[in-house]
Amino acid sequence: MKKLLSLLILLSSLYAASQNKNIDRQIKGFVYHQKKPLSKVNIYIEGKNIGTTTSNKGYFSLKANTGDIIVFKYLGLKTVKIYIEDVTSILNINMKVISNELAEFSVKSKLKKKGVENLIFLGQANINIKSSGYAIKYLPGDKLNHGAINIFQAMRGKFSGMRIVGAPGNETVFLRGFSSNTPPLWDIDGLVTKNPPRFDPFIIEHIAVISSLSATTLYGNDAAGGVILVSTKADFRNKKLKNDIRKFYQNQDFYKNDATAFHEVKYGIPEYIKAFNTISSANEALAIYIEKSIAYKNKNSFHLNILNHFQEKYRDKKLILKVLSDFEKKSANHVEDLKTIAYKYQEINENEKAMKVYKKIAKLRPNHAQTFRDIANTFLEQEDYKNAWKIYKYYLKKGFIIEKNDIGDILNSEMIANYMKLKENKDFKEIFKISEYDKIVKSDIRLVFEWNTSEAEFELEFVNSNNQIHKEVNSLDENNELIINQKVRGYTSKEFMIEHFDNGDWLVNINYLGNKQYKPTTIKVTTYYNWGRPNQTKEIKVFNLKIENFKTQLIKLNREKFMDFASN
Repeated sequence: MKKLLSLLILLSSLYAASQNKNIDRQIKGFVYHQKKPLSKVNIYIEGKNIGTTTSNKGYFSLKANTGDIIVFKYLGLKTVKIYIEDVTSILNINMKVISNELAEFSVKSKLKKKGVENLIFLGQANINIKSSGYAIKYLPGDKLNHGAINIFQAMRGKFSGMRIVGAPGNETVFLRGFSSNTPPLWDIDGLVTKNPPRFDPFIIEHIAVISSLSATTLYGNDAAGGVILVSTKADFRNKKLKNDIRKFYQNQDFYKNDATAFHEVKYGIPEYIKAFNTISSANEALAIYIEKSIAYKNKNSFHLNILNHFQEKYRDKKLILKVLSDFEKKSANHVEDLKTIAYKYQEINENEKAMKVYKKIAKLRPNHAQTFRDIANTFLEQEDYKNAWKIYKYYLKKGFIIEKNDIGDILNSEMIANYMKLKENKDFKEIFKISEYDKIVKSDIRLVFEWNTSEAEFELEFVNSNNQIHKEVNSLDENNELIINQKVRGYTSKEFMIEHFDNGDWLVNINYLGNKQYKPTTIKVTTYYNWGRPNQTKEIKVFNLKIENFKTQLIKLNREKFMDFASN
């Protein structure tokens, strides 16, 4: 109890002090296009009269404060915005060509685009793009995200200013970025509704978005959040076609068996690792490690490479803890390394040591949502439900809210799980409002992904038992606003539920896109079996991602393994 009290006092004082924290940082790096240095890129701090351009070698350097947004602009390439954090120092940016698939039409503009019809026939609206007066964004159905399992995932990253939040199957969309909290109206083949459609996106023929407030002249005040108009291949107003659209309900993108199992991926071996080739005992390995530490301890990824090698070859917990302890001392003030260390402690079930590391992170980031979640979750992992609940209550008392974003989904799931455990004690009298009980609280499998740096970009690929795929992309190119939101709100995590796990195998693959730095990204995957049920169990795996644009298989889920965990 005293330890928790001191922790809460610490968080309170640090949170107050952090409100006025504004640190000047030197940011440097290179800008590339198609792997070649890009010169004369305009770089400036949003809202300030500070900027620079890249050299002939693509290099730049400028000073910025924590909380600033650095903008990278180059004619013909997609603008990149980077939110500066307390750890930002190196930014290697890869700029990409602006996609010409998305045609944005503004009637007030004098631009004329060849090959685009003046009239868009969608739903109840026959919109003339030359005289309607609305800002319209249009996309044919075949240009949506392939392999998406619902309309939200199909639209993600395709329309500027569109924000999609919530876990798969429970998403919400907003059309005016982060300034609007009013959901849009839907017009599906002329049927106007506030409820999003639940059909397979493969049947979408055309989709248009009207995000201006003037859309209310067409649809009334219900369209204050804008309108999404959808035309399907089978008009839903025609009941005779109802049976014909069943063939479209199956995802048409299939897994190509193109992922390499993570343990089979081969990396370049540093010289100091080669010294262990002939060493078979843990004691000998420890002696060599101590010797090599003198020369290499300050080298990037030294401790991490040693740790991974020791886990694979020796599997001696005492040896692993020694390396982790040294790594922790070296990384006293580096959040990203500390997260890696905490993940590794949790992987080997050293939750008390992980808690100490998360407390160190709390001193550095007391106002991040992820900080509170990680501390509360570590209490949960130790079945200390009372103290976990106090952390959640303290979080809300300080004015934080459970938002409709990825960290909000995780906090919501874990708060509910915590509350249900506490309710088993008849003396617990507190009331906590639970929404969507069956959907959120209980699931065959719950997957939680956490990564150590908010600069990490990747594509997650889920392959179901029918070999169909679904992708979730976390990248600047797909959704710059999402990455900024992750940094502003302070979270690097995402959850997925598999409510009903069938008899076949499921795969989770990842295509790593880099982190703008010269060191790997660490990702922790926690698989909960029978989430929210009395026989709930979990498995934690930690991966270090180094090779970019290379698909690897992180985990494989199968019914036999599921039943094994369920019986434990």
